[in-house]
Amino acid sequence: MTGIHRFREAFGDWTPQAVVFDCDGMLLDTESIWNRAQAAVVETAGARLRAEDHEHLHGSTIEVAAEIIAERAGAPEPEVLAQLHEAFDRELAVGIRAMPGATAAVEAAAARVPLGCASNSWLEALEGKLAAGGLREHFTVLEASDTVARPKPAPTCTRPLPVLWAPSRSTPWPSRTPAPGPGPPAMPDCA
Repeated sequence: MTGIHRFREAFGDWTPQAVVFDCDGMLLDTESIWNRAQAAVVETAGARLRAEDHEHLHGSTIEVAAEIIAERAGAPEPEVLAQLHEAFDRELAVGIRAMPGATAAVEAAAARVPLGCASNSWLEALEGKLAAGGLREHFTVLEASDTVARPKPAPTCTRPLPVLWAPSRSTPWPSRTPAPGPGPPAMPDCA
């Protein structure tokens, strides 16, 4: 089945005005890279994580991860943050791959509508990951933990949304935007 057939299967005859993809674990196999980097820093820092820390660390920003690891290690937070950046960059240098079917889905969607991509990574890392995974050229808008006031999963309305779009963005972005990723699509009153 071709990408366009998958797109039609998912959306039928309806054509969205734009599509927002979650990056990590949806488009690119970066969650395993982040987990290895984080584990290396936890070990190096001698942090003793609690059971509840794993839930808070999963999908968190690098700043939240640094805060938790530093607290559990009794180490300075800026030092742990720098270690996380270094460890993540080292792991990324080994290579990155697109998730199965991701390239076809992105290409099919990009042939019809503008695309956005969201990540709890910082913007520079998101740009680099998408480029390394061969997907960067397809995205009109990128949102990262350092481009929004409150990174995902912070809601913009009463129900959780997978993506936040900064209202100051100069790029026009449709209000009815399905967001493939870990959560429901944005609704017109929430975008």
